[in-house]
Amino acid sequence: KGIPIDLLVSSPARRARKTAFYFAEAFGRTKADVQMVPELYHAHAEQIIEVIRGLPDTCSSAVIFGHNPGITEVANSLSHVKIDHFPTCAMYAIRSEVTSWRALPLFDNEFLFFDYPRAVNVSD
Repeated sequence: KGIPIDLLVSSPARRARKTAFYFAEAFGRTKADVQMVPELYHAHAEQIIEVIRGLPDTCSSAVIFGHNPGITEVANSLSHVKIDHFPTCAMYAIRSEVTSWRALPLFDNEFLFFDYPRAVNVSD
């Protein structure tokens, strides 16, 4: 999607970790570049938001690898675009104008896209 990624943050669960490592490789990074955050393991939305708001302000973009139902709840709290379910390996992207992760607002962010590997493109 052309979005540069500064930080990859993952739950230490096997599938989340493997997915994060795949993305790290796709972005020219190593497995060591993926930050494992135990708090993301089966976290509720509030816990995930807390992790996001604790990210270093030296990075301007981050990818979070987590689990349902928390990750779906987080996606639904970051913009006015709502989804029913976050499928395996789904991506939900927003843009925010804040300069500090600590100030990331709920609902008041620009929705960029929602996509996942098994999505059907009806225009093709």
